[in-house]
Amino acid sequence: MKSQEVLEECSGRSTTPSLLMATVGQRVLSRLDDGTGCCSPEQVVTLWTEEGIRSSREILQTLDFSLDDRLSLVDLTLALDNELLVSGNGIHQAALISYKNEIQHLQVLAEQASRERDKVKADLDHADQRNLQLVSEVDDRHASMENLNQSRIRDLEQEFRDRLTAVRSQVEQESDILLLQVERERGALQEELRLLRAQEAALQEELHATAQFGNLDSAGCGLSLDERFADLIKEYEQQCRELRDRNDELSSELELLTSQRSNRKSRRASGGDAAAVLNWTQPALSASIESDSDLSDVKRTSSPQIKKKLQLDDKEAVCPLDDISGPAVSIQTEMALEQLKQKHDQELQQLRIQLETQVNYYERSLEQMRQSMELERKDICQTFKLEISELEEQKLQVEQEVKQLQEALGKLQLQHGGGGWNSEQERKMQRERAEMEQNFAREIGNLVQRLSSEKDQLEAELKLKMDQEVSLLR
Repeated sequence: MKSQEVLEECSGRSTTPSLLMATVGQRVLSRLDDGTGCCSPEQVVTLWTEEGIRSSREILQTLDFSLDDRLSLVDLTLALDNELLVSGNGIHQAALISYKNEIQHLQVLAEQASRERDKVKADLDHADQRNLQLVSEVDDRHASMENLNQSRIRDLEQEFRDRLTAVRSQVEQESDILLLQVERERGALQEELRLLRAQEAALQEELHATAQFGNLDSAGCGLSLDERFADLIKEYEQQCRELRDRNDELSSELELLTSQRSNRKSRRASGGDAAAVLNWTQPALSASIESDSDLSDVKRTSSPQIKKKLQLDDKEAVCPLDDISGPAVSIQTEMALEQLKQKHDQELQQLRIQLETQVNYYERSLEQMRQSMELERKDICQTFKLEISELEEQKLQVEQEVKQLQEALGKLQLQHGGGGWNSEQERKMQRERAEMEQNFAREIGNLVQRLSSEKDQLEAELKLKMDQEVSLLR
């Protein structure tokens, strides 16, 4: 009977719905499982004893489990479940159902927490991927900005080089044009000065010849007065015929001397022989004066042999006048000298006035050139200042863009907590930014210094050339 009851109980254990298996699964005490689905009875006894059950061994024996063999956790679960169902104790069943519901509720919470944990983990992975993507985008943006800045700097340098080359070539062309103009003006002035000096020398020769003519002495003539005057008249008439084409410039002076001679002859006629002598000597004197003027013209334009011959003729012409006595010759000579001196003084005064006028004109031209060069220099300086200010504005814009990128990177660091790696990136960006600023400032300083030195050199060269030209003109 007893064995039959045990069989019935076993069949009831396998067929009746299990409260424990619906709650905890196919087996209890799974933490004691060694991987085979079994455990030692001593482990179960020890666990129950620790929880306050004193008759642990008797309970196992009551459930028909041997204390010497290994205990199957599945069989233990079925045995405990059947005992709960067979016992019919409502309190035990109510407690079991309550624990069952609580365990199910805890399982639901655990599953929900697990799902939330998985979701948070997935979100964290997605955030990490997005953070890496943002960091890579920031790096790419920084690299593109750096390349853009480098290209801008290269373009600005090339533009400055082109502008500097154009300005330098323009200044050189203007300097060459000014130098050519100054050279031409200097050549014209030198030619005018040469002509003026030649005229002055000719006038000096005329004045010297006239002075010698007025200081004739009465010694050294052996021929008679009539013969000497006749020879002189013939000789001077021959010279006048040969040099008539060069006598146009002094014809007015000869006419004036002729009119004065006629007036003085009419006033000073006083007796037979003296008047006859004076009347006879007037044509000779006029011819001598005319020939003297012709000789002065010939001396300016003839060769040294002709000049030597004319000087000998002057010496021969001086001798016959030594014997002319009386005040008539001296008066005529003084009048001729006075007129020649006046004419010479007038011509010298006119030459001085012309020379001063030309010098003043060229000084004003040089002053205008200086003013125009000063205006051009100021314009170039203003252009350089504007270009430098534009470069500084571009530098400020680049600094602002870098600052904005740093702020964006800092916000990303705060959001995603990438402390160590982002701080390293930030330090790298700061170093690169500092290097870029130093290179940019160094390049701007070198460019400004080079432009200033070239401008000063060009100004010094132009000033030196202009001073040399002014000194040569003066």
